[in-house]
Amino acid sequence: MNLKYNLLGLLIFCSVLISACSTPVSEEDWPSALPDRNLFVNSWRLQKEAGHNDNSLDNHLLWIHRFYEGSILFATGWNDMIEIVLSSLDTAAEKEDMQNRLDDLGIDIVIEWAQNNDSRNITSSTISVWGNGIRTAVENSEQFQYLDLIEKDAAALISGDLDAKVISRERYYPSEGFNDF
Repeated sequence: MNLKYNLLGLLIFCSVLISACSTPVSEEDWPSALPDRNLFVNSWRLQKEAGHNDNSLDNHLLWIHRFYEGSILFATGWNDMIEIVLSSLDTAAEKEDMQNRLDDLGIDIVIEWAQNNDSRNITSSTISVWGNGIRTAVENSEQFQYLDLIEKDAAALISGDLDAKVISRERYYPSEGFNDF
């Protein structure tokens, strides 16, 4: 009897997990909180023509959706990070400037990241480092300075002038290296 319930529980868990992994990628179902779907369709076509992306369009759009909205593995998406940063700013002018810069940066990052692993220069690890750094920047009131660094590094990664292996937390927030003895 226990085996029967365990199998049923496993089946339900797997069903929920699979449904959580599905994402609306059709034009009709594209979330309004994301940039225009056609922007990503066009970038995918250009990447495909250049031989830089062998992902299907649906898979490409799925990764873009996960970047912005989060997923099971990364609960906090880019849209959540934008809200964290904007809520930490005081003036409407600061918020507008930051919103515009983060919107542009998000598009640049995700177009590169959503390519297949062999072609992309921005990795999931890079995005994770940047996300954690954003939280630290907010805590230290260094949002604009940190954004300057990410914009510069993202551009260098995309152009191939920087290797993703050098992107680590220490690049942006070096350890203090306390010596207690």
